[in-house]
Amino acid sequence: METIIRYKLVTFLEENIMISNYQHGFRNKRSCLTNLLDFYNDVFNIYDKTKTVDIISLEFQKAFDKILHKRLLKTN
Repeated sequence: METIIRYKLVTFLEENIMISNYQHGFRNKRSCLTNLLDFYNDVFNIYDKTKTVDIISLEFQKAFDKILHKRLLKTN
């Protein structure tokens, strides 16, 4: 039952463009590797056009634990 619900939900979200193309986790045919390859592709495309690329990388430890879940689930 859980598999059916997940499939229907993900299909709905993808068809209605409610999931960003940058979201690779927990999606079919996407992984950390595809995310990294997309990132490198974007960087090289920008570099080819501008010859300059700035990247800022942030790491949030236990980010999910620090989210205000009531605010996250709020519909408005």
